[in-house]
Amino acid sequence: MNQFLKILIIAGIIIGLVVLITVAGAPSNNPSSQGSGKTYTCTITADVGTQHIRIVNQNIPAGITVQVTELPFSFNFTGNDVLSFNATSKEGFKFNVWWHIGDGRFYSNNPFTFKATKSFHLECWTLTTEEWQNEP
Repeated sequence: MNQFLKILIIAGIIIGLVVLITVAGAPSNNPSSQGSGKTYTCTITADVGTQHIRIVNQNIPAGITVQVTELPFSFNFTGNDVLSFNATSKEGFKFNVWWHIGDGRFYSNNPFTFKATKSFHLECWTLTTEEWQNEP
């Protein structure tokens, strides 16, 4: 009986380790990098015309689609990760610009992709379809 108990305990430990290794190696939808560099934070916000934002860390690659109801949304990344942000607008709206609040610059490309080297705040701006048509 004592020998049976030892075998049962060893088998339980082995099964537990296999489960732990499998879970730890499973892919994630979190765009946070698993790199070993310094960790920074990104915060995403958007105006009323945004439906959702797709965020992809191209170093992993892993991504997540964030609904407007989940904003503001923050995640961690490792310095020098290449991040991509793709906004989808609600009906009656069109994507206008990404505003990089940290440096005050506006970026009109969507998706917006860049190498992130520090924490930052990015905001998606949209225009109504009517405003879009009246733009010079």
